[in-house]
Amino acid sequence: NKFSKYLGKIELHEITAQQCENFIMQNYNNAKFMSNLFYKNLNAFFNWSVENDYLELSPMLKVKSPKIPIKNPEWLTERELVLVFENVKNKNLIPIYKLLFYTGLRANELLSLNWENIDIENRLFSIKNENGFQNKTQIDKILPINQKAYEIFLSLSKRNNTGLIFKKNGIKLNVDYISKHFKKAVRETKLNQNLHLQSLRHSFASNLVAKGASLYHVSKLLSHSRISTTEKYSHVKMKELRETSEFI
Repeated sequence: NKFSKYLGKIELHEITAQQCENFIMQNYNNAKFMSNLFYKNLNAFFNWSVENDYLELSPMLKVKSPKIPIKNPEWLTERELVLVFENVKNKNLIPIYKLLFYTGLRANELLSLNWENIDIENRLFSIKNENGFQNKTQIDKILPINQKAYEIFLSLSKRNNTGLIFKKNGIKLNVDYISKHFKKAVRETKLNQNLHLQSLRHSFASNLVAKGASLYHVSKLLSHSRISTTEKYSHVKMKELRETSEFI
């Protein structure tokens, strides 16, 4: 509707790339994320128009996506995580939150883990695309289990070591369910209210970088296909960089 009002009366085939770009960029300085949303929506619309033979070519082919600022990920320290746990009503969820914090796994990856994916003796776990599960990269991976995660897996295995690791009445837990409980616990604290379930994965990476781990190794642990994705965690190093700059 906004695009239609912006253009006025015009035929679909008369719309130019310049008009699309002008519309997308008109509020860029004050609303970068909104401009990016306009770009995605128009791109989808014109692709649909081509697929359904309303147009031969999309005018968006010549329009570049507006650059949006990269926001530093929200993350917690171990001490802050304890504050959140004090407010988690369902204490059965705490091992899940701990493992997300200590492994950097995506929530759906962790909740899809079976005990057959865990090699406690060699301290390894595997993420496999099978039984209806596909991870974000759709690539199987084997990752090490660090000491803190190992202790949690070992404790859980003493209660049950068959089938899904986390389940309720034999059914896989829902990501939204554990996410809402985590967000409720955060609201009860004085911590950053922008923290959410994905922040636990960010915390894994940010804490590693803060302790001196290389971005390359962190990218491997997070299974990022490009190290540029991991570079958003480099903000953690700013304190050290600032202190170093004062040496001059």
